[in-house]
Amino acid sequence: MGFCTDKQYNQFMQQVSSLEKMLVDDGVFIVKFWFSIDKEQQNNRIQERLDSPLKHWKVSPVDLAAQSKWEDFTKYKKIMFKDTSTDFAPWLNVKSPVREESRIQAMRYILSQFDYKDRSPELPAPDWKYLKQV
Repeated sequence: MGFCTDKQYNQFMQQVSSLEKMLVDDGVFIVKFWFSIDKEQQNNRIQERLDSPLKHWKVSPVDLAAQSKWEDFTKYKKIMFKDTSTDFAPWLNVKSPVREESRIQAMRYILSQFDYKDRSPELPAPDWKYLKQV
């Protein structure tokens, strides 16, 4: 898509895990979510936005290219997962056909990772049928 040069991409891919490791070693908690939908569902969402006068502004050039570049995006997504999912900063694939359910599961995951004041003992755990560590 022209966001960076091949050299910049390669440099980033070589450095990102080291940077994340330094951040984690300094006490930063890193969560990397990939909200996954299939090609047909993505097309339906884009079309719904294009058809809505209240939502058409949400469609970006990346969204419009996504369908025609689906295979390329998938290839690079798999490379990204393979090269940047680590024990200290794993990718979590969140997959549900219902957008709100995906968001709820991501929030449940985050909340389950921390102890904090007034945390409810009844706090529901994330449903792992929607989450998969990559």
